[in-house]
Amino acid sequence: MTPVHVDIGKMIDDAPVSRFQKWVVGLCSLATFLDGYDVQALGLAIPGMADDYGVAPTAFTMALSASLVGIALGAMILGPLADRVGRRPMLIWMMVAIGLSMIGAMLAPDAVVLAFWRLLTGLGIGGAVPTAVAMTAEYVPARRRAALVTLMIACMALGSFAAGVSAPRLEHIWGWRGIFAVGAALPLAMAFLLWRVFPESLRFLVQQGLRPADVRRQIIRISPRHADATPTIAAPRHAGRASVGALFSIRYRRRTILLWVIFWFNLFVAYSLIGWLPTLLRSAGWASDMAQRATGLLALGGIAGGLTIAWLADRGYAIMALLAAYVAATALLYIFTAGSGGVTLWLVLMAFVGAGIFGAQMALSSIAAAFYYPPELCSTGVGWYNGISRTGAIIGPIVVAALMKAGWTSGPILGLLTIPMIICAVGVMLLPGALRDRPETMEARMDDETGRALAAEIAELRAQVARLRDESDIRKLQYLYGYYDDYRDWDRLVDLFADTDCSVEIGSRGKYVGKAQLSRFFREVIGQNRASLNRGEIYNHLQLQMIITIDADGNRAKARSRALIQGNRGEGSSMIWAEGVYENSFVKIAEEWKIETMYWSPTFYAQVTGIESLFFVGAPESADIPPDMPARPRDPALGRNLVKYHF
Repeated sequence: MTPVHVDIGKMIDDAPVSRFQKWVVGLCSLATFLDGYDVQALGLAIPGMADDYGVAPTAFTMALSASLVGIALGAMILGPLADRVGRRPMLIWMMVAIGLSMIGAMLAPDAVVLAFWRLLTGLGIGGAVPTAVAMTAEYVPARRRAALVTLMIACMALGSFAAGVSAPRLEHIWGWRGIFAVGAALPLAMAFLLWRVFPESLRFLVQQGLRPADVRRQIIRISPRHADATPTIAAPRHAGRASVGALFSIRYRRRTILLWVIFWFNLFVAYSLIGWLPTLLRSAGWASDMAQRATGLLALGGIAGGLTIAWLADRGYAIMALLAAYVAATALLYIFTAGSGGVTLWLVLMAFVGAGIFGAQMALSSIAAAFYYPPELCSTGVGWYNGISRTGAIIGPIVVAALMKAGWTSGPILGLLTIPMIICAVGVMLLPGALRDRPETMEARMDDETGRALAAEIAELRAQVARLRDESDIRKLQYLYGYYDDYRDWDRLVDLFADTDCSVEIGSRGKYVGKAQLSRFFREVIGQNRASLNRGEIYNHLQLQMIITIDADGNRAKARSRALIQGNRGEGSSMIWAEGVYENSFVKIAEEWKIETMYWSPTFYAQVTGIESLFFVGAPESADIPPDMPARPRDPALGRNLVKYHF
């Protein structure tokens, strides 16, 4: 029976979201939640650390920047590494790195050592977040991908909120080191949990041809009706590698530049507030615990804002929602410069500021990943606008620290942050023009049923073409064996076999294992120590009726076929007629098929005498129509023509 193939992307898109998929998304969300806590931890601890060390808060500027440098480097270097080593080990090791580096930060004797440990924390977070985002995107259907990825990213802001809310209590019990202690214990516990229960990416397993049993278990848990199907991955629509240069092609140049500008200034403001808001509020007369809770509300507002903007974007109002968020954030930051109003009002306004700044950043990240680049450019586009924008996250806290050293108070500093927000709003206004050159293709229109059906059909056709190509290569391999055997071309014949674990069993001669033994068998037993044909000698190994079955991983195959053999030992000898069945196995090594095992069982084997003269009789020339050129001369050594290979 012909095996049924299923594209895993289409399978996930078509099936309801299973409990298993929710479990995967939940674990990824928990990982980003802990990342959010650890990002926020340093900004919350700085006031207490400054008092403890007897230094100004600006002494920790290098540590703040080191965190952000680490996140940028981790996203651009460690994030893509998950494509080669797997999502599961990468996320586990990033959690371990974050936990251990937080222990180092807790024990740091000065700001310089602290900066080193925060660099390592940033590397861990930078590697963990893209891995969790990719894992979530791979396990959820396209119809819900933007919302669920946004929700998962929002968990990072939720972690920052939790840090702001819990920091006063932790600092009251254990001092500022308690903030880092919790930030160390939770990622290490998470690493253990991931090691115990976190699955590997289904896409990664299928691409690498790893652990078929795990692949089948995951398929059963996602879509039980495909339990016996062979999993495949649809090929990209366009050939070639994605590159940074492609982001600046005519089609994508404007949107790439605008996204980089918007994200850069957005993160400039966001990380300025993450790093220095507690200190700015304390300098404005706020109590330490209230300043920390205000920072938590900033993150909580970001969660609500991000989900609201994503909800509006799904209904066609992405630009309008983003523009409203940036304009509102600009207005609210300007209100803070007045310095009036009670603490309660400021806390409420702080939540709305978070909705505009952090919410817009989260939502735009998901929207851009889903709609602004085609699949073959998506990872490159997302990776680079995140990496470039991190320089804004690094520079923002440095600028604010310099202003604080120069004597600026909280009001003017918050007022100055309105300028980047205005730039973001202008960038969003220009986005529609940059997106008009996006081609409307069937595959790009996710709401078009016909487009989805066509994309699924194309994926299935690609899988069929790949199977037919493999079958053609295997069939050719068997045919070549017959031709090389006919002409006693032993070197080429032996080269058709795999270098290791190959074997040949023909008739009742026994089984020969390994290439060295195969070479001796063909030369000495089959060829009787001859590497050429005698005069009048002929062999025909006709390869017939081949049925090929390729394994699920696409790297092994079996083939059943028949061989009709005619031959003799030379002029004057009797003819040999034989027929039998092959049951052979094949293996793909470095994208090239090789014979792994050959077994030929003869149905009959007979010698026929009295027809030796047939070897020397050719079709006579026509007397009525003489040829334009004479026939090719016979090989004098063989007494007949020897047709050369064209391959």
